[in-house]
Amino acid sequence: MTSGGTESILMAVKSARNYAKATRGITEPECVLPLSAHPAFAKAGHYLGVKMVWVEVDKATQVR
Repeated sequence: MTSGGTESILMAVKSARNYAKATRGITEPECVLPLSAHPAFAKAGHYLGVKMVWVEVDKATQVR
């Protein structure tokens, strides 16, 4: 259980990183995110050694 948004994102990225390494042998993980993603993803990538790949959001189809 986590207590906040940033902590929850950190734990989700950590879990995905560890799972990818254990099941697929991925040692240089990457995560593709929209530019609209929460800034905590950048922090998680920095802390956990996951390369964050940021992509533009199509404003015509963006859900609000």
